[in-house]
Amino acid sequence: LFFIFAALGVELFGKLECSEDHPCDGLGEHAHFKNFGMAFLTLFRIATGDNWNGIMKDALRDDCDSSERCETNCCVDPILAPCFFVIFVLISQFVLVNVVVAVLMKHLEESNKRDAETNDAQEGCAGVYGVDVSKDTDIEDGNIEKEISINTLEQELIEVEHRIEEEIRRRESVGCHVDAELQPLYGNTDTYREDDVDYDDNLSLGRVTKDITK
Repeated sequence: LFFIFAALGVELFGKLECSEDHPCDGLGEHAHFKNFGMAFLTLFRIATGDNWNGIMKDALRDDCDSSERCETNCCVDPILAPCFFVIFVLISQFVLVNVVVAVLMKHLEESNKRDAETNDAQEGCAGVYGVDVSKDTDIEDGNIEKEISINTLEQELIEVEHRIEEEIRRRESVGCHVDAELQPLYGNTDTYREDDVDYDDNLSLGRVTKDITK
């Protein structure tokens, strides 16, 4: 495409001149059709949309030489020049858009292919081991929660056991203390009557009860 239009550009616009007498809007030292190389680069510039309408305007100038033996600043057909630039811009933009779309479609196809391969691998694992691979994360989360709850229950049971043991030891120590206080009063007898307790004994019992309360 660029090769064909560069050759046509040299043939059609190669004799256009830019000077003080004939100023240019788009053509210049770095954009002209005087040789094939610069014509090729100029077409690349036009394909990007960089002032291509100014270059077309320079090709449609009125102050030009319309003679058949023109050497410089020759006139161009007022219909052929717009057709050349418009057709080239449309085709080049269409090609560039197609290239971009093709690249995007290729990447999308590769991404879909990778996803399909991943899904096939997961389904294969599920078929061999009888496990739904997609639920592995949920299963792991459930197991973690169960482990946490079991550990919590075990800790609570241990704390309850410690409390029970402490309570048993405390009650045993309190019982021993009462027996030790009452034994001097009643000897080795295991039982006693309420009538046998005199005033002094009541005072002693009050002190013992006070100690137990503390």
